Amino acid sequence: MANQKTKEIVSKMFVFIFGFIFLGGSFYQLAGMFAVTPDQHISRAETQIQEQDWEAVRENIAAAKEKAPQDYRPYLLEGQALRYQNQYAKALAAFEKAAEKDSANSAVYEMIGLTQLQLEH
Repeated sequence: MANQKTKEIVSKMFVFIFGFIFLGGSFYQLAGMFAVTPDQHISRAETQIQEQDWEAVRENIAAAKEKAPQDYRPYLLEGQALRYQNQYAKALAAFEKAAEKDSANSAVYEMIGLTQLQLEH
């Protein structure tokens, strides 16, 4: 009788432990599904540039850089935002960083050229 009770308790403990582990893993995956992707940060920053919400632009660009450090797009957007604010030297530095990340992107070189023209005038 006591042996049967012990088996039941041990069995319930295993069910509880494995259930807890399963739920923990499920919550972890669910949290990952709601995480904001670099593409979403970039898209938000593009919209915020049009709205001239510079603080939000900086936050989303920083988050995109952190999540996708090899992506040129956050640097390209950063340069565009800085150009809108007439900060051409900083914009040029951002565009040059974008060119380091993707040396075959013609849009980056176009922005470098336009920004250099602005700096000369």
